[in-house]
Amino acid sequence: HIELQKEKLPTIDIYRKHFDSYKNACIQAKVKPLFTKRLSEKFFKTFDVNVFVDTREQKPLSFKKSEMVKLDFGDYTLSGDDFTNTFVDRKSATDFIGTFGSGFDRFRREMNRCVDTDSYMYIVVEKSIKKIYKDYFPGKKITTLNWAFSNLVKLQHEFPRNCQFVFTENREQSELIIPKLLALGKELWE
Repeated sequence: HIELQKEKLPTIDIYRKHFDSYKNACIQAKVKPLFTKRLSEKFFKTFDVNVFVDTREQKPLSFKKSEMVKLDFGDYTLSGDDFTNTFVDRKSATDFIGTFGSGFDRFRREMNRCVDTDSYMYIVVEKSIKKIYKDYFPGKKITTLNWAFSNLVKLQHEFPRNCQFVFTENREQSELIIPKLLALGKELWE
């Protein structure tokens, strides 16, 4: 959805109307879609897991069970037998713009560490794309925001099988979705 919007291409609904699905449109164009899996029914379950929270996380989310530990990358993962090689890097809207603007090279190095351990990273941004554009900080150049989204697409193409972006509405939604992303692991990758 993000890349289609950024590149001013037709929406997913248009692809569905004319090709029955975005995947079918990709097949006819002889390209592989970035994401190939459907959302698992298990996603709608509640997971009772212990979430490891990175000690450098400045405003940690609240989970039923959690423990502060130093992580090599990302802000959240699971502990012990629940570990799925899945990590979450949480971003506020402001942090997202900074990280994917001037901090992009640092984040790319973080993704390389993730790939080196055969892991997957979800980047959870705590605001919808629409609200980010609507609420973009007055007085700032829109080119900075567009640059952040361009770098998002660049990262997605550089690490197509190791990362995915999720935009939630707020911290509460992030607290609900992160344990699911972590617990389901490879079932949700891609």
